[in-house]
Amino acid sequence: MNVPLAITMSVITLGFSVNAATGAVEVSTVGLDRCILSGGLPNHPTGTFPNTGNPHSMRSQNTRVCIPMEPQKGLTARDVQTSGIAKNGVLIRPGTAD
Repeated sequence: MNVPLAITMSVITLGFSVNAATGAVEVSTVGLDRCILSGGLPNHPTGTFPNTGNPHSMRSQNTRVCIPMEPQKGLTARDVQTSGIAKNGVLIRPGTAD
């Protein structure tokens, strides 16, 4: 049985600086949330961007993602653009070209 969860994941672009070249990620607890600070760049080799299939360049995004440590069950499923964040701080955004 699929049970939808009411998880609010806030993605905020900030003016802080993490070392994106090393894939630096900072994880902290803020109240009842787990927060991840990241430059948004992978810590492994990638393809060449822009390219024929993707006109976007890769650059640091300086994001902060906060996720409740104890999510609450929701009544209905919701569409979300950002569905998660990898351990290296890269946002998981299915259906986007970035």
